Amino acid sequence: MYSVIYLVYFKRKYNISIIMKKYLLLFILLLSCRMTVMAQMSDSQVIEYVKEESAKGKDQKEIAKNLISRGVSVKQLERLRDKYQSQNSRVDMLSD
Repeated sequence: MYSVIYLVYFKRKYNISIIMKKYLLLFILLLSCRMTVMAQMSDSQVIEYVKEESAKGKDQKEIAKNLISRGVSVKQLERLRDKYQSQNSRVDMLSD
């Protein structure tokens, strides 16, 4: 009789433990994903940062290194650089 009660108790305790572990793992995953998203900078934030740091006299490599450490991807930096260069070439063509 006691062994049956113990087995039922142990099984319930074990199932609750597994469920709690699953929810804890899910919570940690969601929290880490949210932190990753929060770490990224928008395009306008990157442009403002580059303007501010350039005004301070920092070189492009140092600015890029700082942006990457702040969560900006290399792909985003390249995309913004290409966008900026294409806009400048249009302005140059119009001024000629």
